[in-house]
Amino acid sequence: MGRMLFLVLGLMLSWSLTAQTTFEKVFPPYFPSSSESLGAVIVQTPDQGYAVIAQENDGTIRKLLIQFSVTGSLVKVNDYLSSISDVKVASDERLVLAGQKDNSMLVMKTNQDGFPLWATTGGEGYEPSATSVCLTADGSICTAGTADRSMYSDSKIVALRTTADGTILWSRIFGTAGKRYSGNSVLESPDGGIVILGTVKTGMTGPEDIFMLKLSATGDSMWTKIYDRSQYDIGRFILSAGTSGFLAVGHSWIPDGNNRFFLVRTDLQGDTLWTREFGLLSPGDVLGATAVADGGYLLAGVNAKDSLDESKIILYRIDDQGTLLWSKKVGSYQSEYVFSVTGINDHGFALSGSIWDNNTQTMKLYLLKTDSLGNYVPSAQPEMTLNDAVQVFPNPATDAVQVFLPENTLRAELVSLQGECMAVAEPADPTGRTVIFRISDFASGIYLIRITTTTTVVSRKIVKL
Repeated sequence: MGRMLFLVLGLMLSWSLTAQTTFEKVFPPYFPSSSESLGAVIVQTPDQGYAVIAQENDGTIRKLLIQFSVTGSLVKVNDYLSSISDVKVASDERLVLAGQKDNSMLVMKTNQDGFPLWATTGGEGYEPSATSVCLTADGSICTAGTADRSMYSDSKIVALRTTADGTILWSRIFGTAGKRYSGNSVLESPDGGIVILGTVKTGMTGPEDIFMLKLSATGDSMWTKIYDRSQYDIGRFILSAGTSGFLAVGHSWIPDGNNRFFLVRTDLQGDTLWTREFGLLSPGDVLGATAVADGGYLLAGVNAKDSLDESKIILYRIDDQGTLLWSKKVGSYQSEYVFSVTGINDHGFALSGSIWDNNTQTMKLYLLKTDSLGNYVPSAQPEMTLNDAVQVFPNPATDAVQVFLPENTLRAELVSLQGECMAVAEPADPTGRTVIFRISDFASGIYLIRITTTTTVVSRKIVKL
């Protein structure tokens, strides 16, 4: 009885600590040569931490998968040498990524540490790219995106469905001549098909409208809908409204040059049930939206700059009927931007985006975790040092350890506490950034991973069991 009470109290304490965790953190670009780092997509991982797709720019756009702990501490970084745009957590607790590789749509599954298990490329049209991914009730994976001939006046929506192990079931393309379509978000519909939300535009400079496309489970086109509020309406997220329909979340241009959230609640046939508008937002695609487990939705945007020239993130919590429950400005820095928001198991919210640092003239990765009412405790800004960039796992280990190295690494070696070199790293991926040390034959104890870069030497302790 005493043991059971101890376990119950331990579980309650663990839940309580997790439930009360809020944080606000900023990380400089991972690559020293990058001038910007932004958190494009965030999801919660099975260990209650977070996986973030980060975009960096050093003259070339790079996409990284960065994993953080439940308290927002950096855990590991993965660079897949491809463009990844979306991430979801599968029922087997592994990560499913979508994007583009070799001018084709990319679907990839990784283990919990972010290392690829398999990757599939496909898609129709000219250089198709997957923007969004959803996981279906039957275990298959659906992606949607755009095939864009940027020098021409037309682009098309593309969709791809694979099995859970990456075998392509079907590939589709949709569009008409002289129109520019984009597929920005995909969601499984209650009948096992998918709904894709995006935009349609006439020519290169014509007006834009929110566009919704319904495909059957076998990829057949069922219906299309257009939603028009202003001259420029952008469809960004398609969210579930249970078994009765969908919520299309987008933004609309208003004459003063700013935007407003534009919501369209539809039935299962895409017919409009109601529309709502919220906020005075900054121009551009700086917003996020998520369904809330308790019902309703959370919208996250960036307000139009105020008299202090500050851009602040603003949250809008709405119910199932689009009624505003509360709104709140968040962020402790001068200029914050949000690109993704997700609901968390403790009923709070996690946001990823960026802040502008005037001192360094760089965009930095921004993470914010709030409670269910948007409250949080601001924390000091951490700096991701070179030592943070060296990721070692598992640790402790019995057979082998994998090490993710800084970009400017010259040599990686395993040394004893007496300074004797015991092993030199073996490459574990095509980038050369991930290496393996085989330690099964070594005596139990403490060793050092010694990393020599172009500027310094960094050491990390490991424990051999």
